[in-house]
Amino acid sequence: MKKPTRTILIVENDVSVQATTAHHLVNVGYNVHTSVNGAGMFLALWKEYPDLILLNPNLPDGDGLDYAQQILKQTDVPIVIATASQNREDRIKVLGFGVTDCLTRPIDPKELILRIRNILNRSENVAGHPETHLHEHVTGLKEPLQ
Repeated sequence: MKKPTRTILIVENDVSVQATTAHHLVNVGYNVHTSVNGAGMFLALWKEYPDLILLNPNLPDGDGLDYAQQILKQTDVPIVIATASQNREDRIKVLGFGVTDCLTRPIDPKELILRIRNILNRSENVAGHPETHLHEHVTGLKEPLQ
């Protein structure tokens, strides 16, 4: 039985970085949705049911870390923060928000793909059934939406 394709939501206001990242993820078989701001992220979150969010904390319409906290209060969607900060204390602060991981830019595409794969494999093992998990982690529903 073939595994269902997992969906990644990239929230990045730099469209060049967004396109490059999306390209790498699509090439290894992920479905990718993108947003350049928080408003688009929330729309995609409830419409597309992503399995993981790759989030730039510096968005034009608000603080990505505040958005991450809002999402984590309502879902268990893994969130990976992609930060430009080289400061160790900043990265520790980001992880303290409860996000799944924090990567420092520039991000090696192979490292990103492996980290995403490992996170999704762990979330799938916890959920048991990935088809249900796609909906349950966003909506709290035990049955997929019809």
